[in-house]
Amino acid sequence: MPSIRIIGGRWRRRNLTFSSHALIRPTPNRVRETLFNWLAAYVQGANCLDLFAGSGALSFEALSRGAAWCTLVDNCAATCRQIRNQARRLASKNIEVCTMDAVSFVCRPMRHYDIVFLDPPFSQGLIEQVLGPLSQAMQSHKTLIYMEMGRNESCRLPKNWHCLHHGSTQQTQYRLICNKPSGGC
Repeated sequence: MPSIRIIGGRWRRRNLTFSSHALIRPTPNRVRETLFNWLAAYVQGANCLDLFAGSGALSFEALSRGAAWCTLVDNCAATCRQIRNQARRLASKNIEVCTMDAVSFVCRPMRHYDIVFLDPPFSQGLIEQVLGPLSQAMQSHKTLIYMEMGRNESCRLPKNWHCLHHGSTQQTQYRLICNKPSGGC
């Protein structure tokens, strides 16, 4: 079974195993390190939402670094079982795993999240499908959204959202975006 290592925090150097399912593509270590450097001032005590959770690496990294809560959403029951097993192994109790389609999840009433991770299968237009409902649900609170997509994909940001940081690898591009309800990001 493939594995990925948690980079920082209380679970630093712990390995997460995940299914070798073809659509699971964990965020590479270098990109996760960059992302959590960007999030360093925000992750402590944050409520996080991980849509298209896959390996769960982004949420476990956030929890390892002091996030208060993570909701992970994935439409594959086997993937969700694996995430729950990881949570038990790490003795993490501040986690909720939902076996559900991400688009359906964001179209229902939901709690406020401080940080949202969007790392869907590439080239399926899934980011744009969830960004609209997310931006509506999070419009009255400051929210950071991390987006990862294929190198040649494009995505229009919702009105009143702006890019704080961006980067790329040979195969991916990634951004951290923010809304500005009051006081900015």
